[in-house]
Amino acid sequence: MEVIDAVSIALFHIAEAEYEDYLRLATPHDLEFTSEEWKRHAGSKKLRRELHEQEKLKCDSEKRFAQHYEALERRSRRLRESYAEVQGLGHPRWALAATARIGEIYLHWPELLGLWNVGQVVKEEVGKYWGCEPNPMTYSSTDRAVEAFEICARLSQKHLISSEFTNICYRELALLDPDKYPPQYEVWNMNPATRTTRTTMVSTGPVDLMLQSLVSASKRPR
Repeated sequence: MEVIDAVSIALFHIAEAEYEDYLRLATPHDLEFTSEEWKRHAGSKKLRRELHEQEKLKCDSEKRFAQHYEALERRSRRLRESYAEVQGLGHPRWALAATARIGEIYLHWPELLGLWNVGQVVKEEVGKYWGCEPNPMTYSSTDRAVEAFEICARLSQKHLISSEFTNICYRELALLDPDKYPPQYEVWNMNPATRTTRTTMVSTGPVDLMLQSLVSASKRPR
């Protein structure tokens, strides 16, 4: 178990570094998807020139957004595979931490993708793959996040694990489905009256986690 613990720590450390890089993949700025087609037939050279400029901006925006989407999707898939490798080793504490991270990756996909700043056509196209648009017939990234957080909660209960990552899972479940998972503000040390935003994308330093695990291992009876 100590060998599995050490290997799990190492792989989780590598995945955490990838996760931090992933969070830095910023959505392109100055995206513009407006195209006022009516200007084409308005009988005005000025309006036609304006439409031409709009179409150029739209084409450039779609190209840059597509590149961002592909990079983010590729990194997201690779990152989930890295955390899945940690899960596969079967160490309860690190499997739970990896599962929490997978849940966060799914949960914040639309946010990192920047879907709130793009045109409706682009939203619909992306939604076909990830279900980012509200659609009861779509298995969305939020559904996947809930699944991951529920697995995390079950691992916590089964192995009596309490950590920063169990807090992430219970907090997000309470926000996503408060009827099924009532908020536990006393556990989060948070005043609900003053709480305005979700504390997302928590990055617990891998070095700190490694030290904690090594200290725990050193205290085990020989």
